[in-house]
Amino acid sequence: MVSLMIRFLILLFAATGAAAAELSSWPPVSEALLSEREFPTLTAVMGDQSKRASLAASPILQAIAARRADDVRRCGDDTACRLAALSFSPEQIEEAGTVLPVGWPHEAAAINRIISVYGQGAAPRYAEIDSIAYTPDSPSFAGLVRGILSGLEPPGQTSLMFEPALHLALRLLQAQSRDEAARYWPLANQQNAASIARAAFIDWSVYPYSVILVPGAGPEVPSVALSALGTERLRLAVTAWREGLAPYLLVSGGFVHPARTRFCEAIEMRRHLREVFDVPEDAILIDPQARHTTTNIRNAAREIFDYRLPPQKPMLIVSDPLQIDYIQGGTFYWRNLNELGYQPATLGQRLSPTRIEAVPSSRSQYRDAAEDPLDP
Repeated sequence: MVSLMIRFLILLFAATGAAAAELSSWPPVSEALLSEREFPTLTAVMGDQSKRASLAASPILQAIAARRADDVRRCGDDTACRLAALSFSPEQIEEAGTVLPVGWPHEAAAINRIISVYGQGAAPRYAEIDSIAYTPDSPSFAGLVRGILSGLEPPGQTSLMFEPALHLALRLLQAQSRDEAARYWPLANQQNAASIARAAFIDWSVYPYSVILVPGAGPEVPSVALSALGTERLRLAVTAWREGLAPYLLVSGGFVHPARTRFCEAIEMRRHLREVFDVPEDAILIDPQARHTTTNIRNAAREIFDYRLPPQKPMLIVSDPLQIDYIQGGTFYWRNLNELGYQPATLGQRLSPTRIEAVPSSRSQYRDAAEDPLDP
């Protein structure tokens, strides 16, 4: 009897461990994929051999690269000095902008911001969930940054002027598991592929809404995959979906709470929809990047435009009454302006305490790694 009990416990722990491994894993993110998400303009330039050769021959970029290389050499082994030398000055950004594509100033600012936060320990906008994984003045953090710097090619050898700083920014993000922006990417070819394929066969005239958006509610306990509030939001949304209000449930939420959690809100919500509510895979769209209510709505609007769902149809946001109150309130309006620079959707009628309409704005397609590299 004791032997059987021991064998049972071993199997139980093994099954629990396997389930935890499934829940806590995500696809590995390559530097190339992360670069495409954070710096699409510069990544395209680096991948186009004709453009690359033309820029490599530019006297303006060669001169900037030479000055930057001199600045780095003068720093010696001084890590703080080298980080500052690899960041772009306003003058360098302006001068290089006469040669580089239109998106260059924005992406240079994003590189500077990532170096500042994840290399120099500056506070991010949301320090509680987006900060570095180390104490900024600790020997371990200094050793990490120094190690990354030692692996960079100096400016102006075989690389383009901006490449060493770009690779530094990417490796700082990767080293601290801040590659959330590229996890599960590209969604259209992977997690959302079945649902996108179904879109061509949908009779949109029978649906008043394009999607039912369900914002995530991350648990604050590291071992909990899906919060009780998140589960209740799903229950409310499934009711609306079963009423035939939209063909899709769009679950939105990234790796947010607690900081550096191993659980993605959208992935866990999709799992719950399929396993508990028996919602088919091709009726679920996910957004595994959003970190706030602002970007829940912005990223949902992006998917509507990216996947060519009818943008003139409103989406239906379904959540608990407190969050719907917040979305409808003035604080949220001003937060969108302050953090995004625009309203990601135009709010419509509030249908109930838990439902509100919103028409997506095309401005949501603007991407901003300078302000939020974890969800550009």
